[in-house]
Amino acid sequence: RTVLHYSRLGWSSLFCLLMLPIELLRQQIAPSLTSFKDIKSARLVCHLWSRAILLPGLYISNFNLDDVIHLQCSRKISVAKIEDENRLLQLAALATDGSKSVVSSVELLEVADDVAAPCIRRLLSNNFQLEHLSIAYTRAATNSFEALSSWPLGAPNLISLDISGTNFKEDDVRLIARALEQPQCALRTFRASSNSIGDSAALLAEALLKNTKLTEIALQRVKAEDATAESFAELLRQSSTLQILDLRENVFTPAACISLFSALKTNSGLKSLLLECRGVGHTDAVRALTETLKFNTTLTDLSLNQCKLHDFGQLEFFQAVKDSKTLRSLSMTHTFINLLETFDFLRFNKSLRTLNLFHCFIGQRGRLLARALGENHTLRELNLALNNFPATAAADFADAIQTSTSLRKIYLHLNPNFGPEARALLKEAAESRSEPISCHL
Repeated sequence: RTVLHYSRLGWSSLFCLLMLPIELLRQQIAPSLTSFKDIKSARLVCHLWSRAILLPGLYISNFNLDDVIHLQCSRKISVAKIEDENRLLQLAALATDGSKSVVSSVELLEVADDVAAPCIRRLLSNNFQLEHLSIAYTRAATNSFEALSSWPLGAPNLISLDISGTNFKEDDVRLIARALEQPQCALRTFRASSNSIGDSAALLAEALLKNTKLTEIALQRVKAEDATAESFAELLRQSSTLQILDLRENVFTPAACISLFSALKTNSGLKSLLLECRGVGHTDAVRALTETLKFNTTLTDLSLNQCKLHDFGQLEFFQAVKDSKTLRSLSMTHTFINLLETFDFLRFNKSLRTLNLFHCFIGQRGRLLARALGENHTLRELNLALNNFPATAAADFADAIQTSTSLRKIYLHLNPNFGPEARALLKEAAESRSEPISCHL
């Protein structure tokens, strides 16, 4: 099998594609054709389209858009660094022409503010084929959000919208919230991370009480505080539609975290909770979380990075993880783990498949972790990078790699005490298994 990187090949190299059988083009070549080195390469793609080749993605940048405006061969178009409004509107017109185009996904990358707004309005005007729109980090003008608020009518099949890092403001939140409340709204995924909207994010949670379709919302790093957490807790108590909730890097007190965890006790819809804040580490918040893990039967993915667990909280939490039958992925990066008894959960838990303990200051306790890992036969991926393990722990990890029947990937890099001999030992252990595993050193 040959993998071709078209962004590195000129038109003369691509010309050979015209000689290949049509089925080979469809099944093995077209899925890799996403960007071009020069305009002649793009013209060749027009010829490929005449042979009924459908491409999964097309990246347009740094050449004359007029020469590719008739490319009707891609489901996804990514547009970067185009500063001419008329050219971008031409592309938007192509994407919205249902009689000619198959474009269902549009991504704007580093497009100027004054250029993005009219393009967005055009994309969301009577567009019945658009399903995915991303203007993340485009810094679109305010009137762009006025256009966005009309998507339930203008683009009724839009199921994914990403406006992360777009200078989204409180007034814009109200526009989006009203759109989410409309019965015509088909949106399944909404991302608005890295915007300074504060507790106006609570309006989105309130809007979702009337929305029965949205399953994923990401509000990472939006400067939200307790009012937002309380609103989402109420949403989780009343609705089981939401499946993925990302509230990382916001400022929640222990009381707000307790409300969220308590709501999850009876919620039967949420599968993934990403919550990274110091409030999680408070003793009462940990106790509420451990109670939730005892009763909740749907949560499978939990991210609690950078939470400061006190000693008693560590014991309670990892005891709950040990007994969990549903949790499949756990991330606890940048969390100080200092109790010897903590790693016993690896010996008994039968549900976890992925565990991330990056930079958890484990140090000398790594030898105990490795021995517990050797008795685990369900974990598939483990990240232990940057934990300052002693050199003597290398032998324990090598034994664990040999005896764990399920492990497929382990990260042990950024541990400076693992010198050449230790790394050689670990590499040999990983490669000598009947099913070699990926060991990152």
